[in-house]
Amino acid sequence: MPLPILTSAPPMVVDVVCAAPKFARSEEYSVMNNATVHRRVGLRGDVETLGSCLLERGAILRGDIAKITLYNCVVIEDDVIVKPPLRVEPNRNIEAVKVTIGTHSSIGKRTVCEAQSIGAFVVIEKDCCIGALSVIGHGAWIRRGSVVPAGVVVEPFFVYEGNPIQPVGRLQPESHALYVKELQNQRMQSLIIG
Repeated sequence: MPLPILTSAPPMVVDVVCAAPKFARSEEYSVMNNATVHRRVGLRGDVETLGSCLLERGAILRGDIAKITLYNCVVIEDDVIVKPPLRVEPNRNIEAVKVTIGTHSSIGKRTVCEAQSIGAFVVIEKDCCIGALSVIGHGAWIRRGSVVPAGVVVEPFFVYEGNPIQPVGRLQPESHALYVKELQNQRMQSLIIG
């Protein structure tokens, strides 16, 4: 039986570029390299932001293991751990793998992520576990509490849930991208003092 096509994202016009807020709502945040960072974020080692990003309280990004690159308008919520995965080479050497997180992607609260890459417009809801060396395709939506096993390639523009994840629906790429952009822009704008 074919999976249902989910079209819950309302059509909307979004041509606002995600920008780091100039003034945070409180002194809990600072702007570093165009990223809005809560003062209780643990940035270790080589973490690169290529555009405005939001890093919430308690997030830990382990760039001391291997480089982590966040593209424009990435949101890392409270208490998320992003840790580069380790790969065992055929000669039994252990290699740390670089991590990339694509434009307009978000990782929900209390998620532990060891993915090798996360595409653009990805939504990972809270309390998920993303296994080592997994690859999350563009536009994937991973529902709350889901587990992505190590080494899995998650197909783009599907909704997944469960332990282990299973596809439960398809997303329309254009409307999903617009919906995710709007969510990210609202999140960034909520930090600006009105």
